[in-house]
Amino acid sequence: MTQVARAATLPHLEKYEVVEEVGHGGMATVYRARDRRLGRDVAVKIIHRHLRESTEVAKRFSDEARAVAKLRHPGIVEIFDVSGDDEAERYLVAELVRGKSLRRVLTDEGALPPEIAACVAVELAHALAHAHEREVVHRDVKPENVLFGFCRGGESGKVDGAVEVKITDFGIAKMLDQQGVTATGQVLGSPAYMAPEQIECGEVDARADVFGLGVLLYEAMVGHPPFEGRNPAQVLRRVLEGQFPPADREVPEIGATYARIVAAMLAQRPEARPASMSVVADALVAELGELGIVDRAAELAAFFADPAAYRRELPARLSPRLFARGQAAERAGDVVAAADHYNRALAEAPGDAAILAHIARLSRGRSRKVLARRAGAAGVALLAVAGVVAGALRVRARAVSSPPAPPPVSAEPAASTPPARPTSTASADVVAVSSAAPSATIAVVDRTRVTTSGVAWGAPPVTHERGVRFRVFPKSVMLSIDGGPPFPGDGARRNLAVGAHTIVGSVGAGNPCCEKVTRSLELRGDGDADVDFTVSLPFRAAMLVSDGPTSAQVRCPQINVFIGGKSSARVEMSKSEESARCTLFDAGAVLEERTVTLMAGDTTRVSWRAR
Repeated sequence: MTQVARAATLPHLEKYEVVEEVGHGGMATVYRARDRRLGRDVAVKIIHRHLRESTEVAKRFSDEARAVAKLRHPGIVEIFDVSGDDEAERYLVAELVRGKSLRRVLTDEGALPPEIAACVAVELAHALAHAHEREVVHRDVKPENVLFGFCRGGESGKVDGAVEVKITDFGIAKMLDQQGVTATGQVLGSPAYMAPEQIECGEVDARADVFGLGVLLYEAMVGHPPFEGRNPAQVLRRVLEGQFPPADREVPEIGATYARIVAAMLAQRPEARPASMSVVADALVAELGELGIVDRAAELAAFFADPAAYRRELPARLSPRLFARGQAAERAGDVVAAADHYNRALAEAPGDAAILAHIARLSRGRSRKVLARRAGAAGVALLAVAGVVAGALRVRARAVSSPPAPPPVSAEPAASTPPARPTSTASADVVAVSSAAPSATIAVVDRTRVTTSGVAWGAPPVTHERGVRFRVFPKSVMLSIDGGPPFPGDGARRNLAVGAHTIVGSVGAGNPCCEKVTRSLELRGDGDADVDFTVSLPFRAAMLVSDGPTSAQVRCPQINVFIGGKSSARVEMSKSEESARCTLFDAGAVLEERTVTLMAGDTTRVSWRAR
């Protein structure tokens, strides 16, 4: 399309020269434009033409302008102007952020280093705290609505290379002092990021944003949201069930402290979450400070300047501090805190001899103390004879949960009577402390499945292999382990050696639906239960090509497509195939309607009869 033709398809506004389209959603299209009066570039969000006549949509669009206009914060995209009631187009004018969204960053870079994710979350928490103080709840905190602005030299009041973190799109914000659109029973928001009370159309306040930021922080650190499903209904159900794998189980480098902060933000009941965004920010800032990160702006600038170099250098900065924190906790007698810090230090510096030595000493000392306190003189006698024992510590309660005393030692033990084992299920996180050998380690056990019935007396067997159960999405995914031959992944189980493995997921060459993915799997030798491992392939976008009259327009609301009669649209897909009802109309008159089926990674061409 020539520049002249492209310009002819852009909207015409009296006060703004529309230059190019930069994005679109189900409600509006966003353009870069030039303010004719002030001579500056701005972002103009123009509501879709077919939605203008909807009273509810028009009110929601106007509410966005009024809600955000009350906010003045460097972390919130500023609203400059809004269209008048007598103008042909209904639009909103905001500051133009030159950079990319968090969604794009996660797509390009994968999961962020935990400290970078925490720095981003702190900036967002401060911005949202400002909004909450003015009785504005965002209600749709997600990576798509977080923008990174990359400052260039010469921009007024900005440092070259600095990174701005801003939240945008308060399009479904609810004013606490007026009745919201959910009064009609309508659920607004993105399913994976919605708080349970929002899904159930209950009372929604600032703590819904705490939940949404928790989902965003989890995804930024882990690489996928805590609540996943094959369709929105499954996602909503999992949010309501509140079941998700702990963040540090998915990625050990995250550590127990960040995992606990995120888990608190994702609490099912609003009253169980942090009371405000300020509380969230304070908790994250405190942990960052303990790790020596006090200049968040410098950390963000360093990461975005060279992500690969930042990732390489970060472990060497963190491991000594984590090790020192573990030593301090150990000296103070807080074994659980020591285990937390040593665990993450070892994840950052695998095989570090000093860390392993302290872990071994801590595990031996704790085993003796636990047994001596629980079994008294008999326990001491047992230690003298056997010299080994395994115990369990509750992490969240910060208290030792001692197993019952073993059977008395006799000269002739009963051959058919096994050692007594506890049978109750542990509902809290557990740290297994083993004194089986000088190289013993402290490791966080899988918290979603651990039971105290799995704690054995005596030295646990050394595990050289673990069973891995694979879940794949879509079901046609083929898996390859460490470069081996591909095999159907759906429901597959494999015994793999303890250590690092590379898992590649792909579909057949004749299926264009999905991107190939490569994931790392680190198997620990501190358990014998099967490990669940999920490989999800992102669906490629579909293309819809309309071959109709140039003067006409095509609208397919189900897939957010609103294009000219002879043009095309890229449609993001959440499944391999999706059907939508599309309408061809001209000058307000419907020319034709039909159902269009899109295939991920493929092009669907619609040749309208009314050409």
